[in-house]
Amino acid sequence: STSSSPLPKRQKGGQTTQTLLIVGGAGGVGSWTTLLARAAYPNLEIISTTSTDKSAEWCKKMGAKSTIRHTDIQTSLKGGIAGSVDYIICLTEPTKELFD
Repeated sequence: STSSSPLPKRQKGGQTTQTLLIVGGAGGVGSWTTLLARAAYPNLEIISTTSTDKSAEWCKKMGAKSTIRHTDIQTSLKGGIAGSVDYIICLTEPTKELFD
C-alpha cells in the first residue's frame, strides 16, 4: 500500500532504524504511515511535521513520539550525526527548510 511501501526495512539482527521523519504526518496517508510504522517498529522514534497544534495532537495520537512545525525543520533537527534522521517520508510539498 502507499502508506507502507516507504517504511524502513529491518536491518541485520532484527534491529530497526532509529528515527523516521514524516513530513505531512497529519494527513490521511501520513496518519496511516504513522500507525503502520508504530505497529511494525514499536521502538522507532517517529517525528511528524505539522502546521497547527491540533494536527500535532493528532500525530501524537496516531503514534508519533514528537512533532515539529514545517517551518522549524532546520532549527529543530539541525544537521550532522546528532541532529539527523535515518529516514524521511515526504507526503507534502517539501519546504525549502527541509533541503537547505
